[in-house]
Amino acid sequence: MHQTTNVPQCIGCHNMINPLGFALEGFDGFGMPRTKEKVYDASVKVVAEHAIDTYVSDLNIASVPRPATDASALVREIANSDRARLCMGRKIIEYNRERAPAAADGCVVNEGAELMLEGSSVLDFFLVSATAEDIFWKAAK
Repeated sequence: MHQTTNVPQCIGCHNMINPLGFALEGFDGFGMPRTKEKVYDASVKVVAEHAIDTYVSDLNIASVPRPATDASALVREIANSDRARLCMGRKIIEYNRERAPAAADGCVVNEGAELMLEGSSVLDFFLVSATAEDIFWKAAK
């Protein structure tokens, strides 16, 4: 897959997508665990099996390389990443305010991300967003 997507017209996106996908290769298309990839012929007969390697040297989710051995490690890395917390913050703002996040929402997003970094729950993040003073202000048209 790396060789197939390592061409100029693909690599821009696949440089971000492939590491995540490789870490998830331990699951088939139905979400069932697997250790081998089966290759079928036209009559749906297994003609080959290939061992699956889920190790990724850099998930491309942080400013420093973050490796992962499998899907569990991927989930842990995402859960502990600043980017994931900020993304969650933006999505919570979008949900609570029923609009795309604006530059003025940065403080609430950062405050919620800090709460999660300290071990608070997503519910605490929702409460920070829903009780921020600016939610009661309406922009003049």
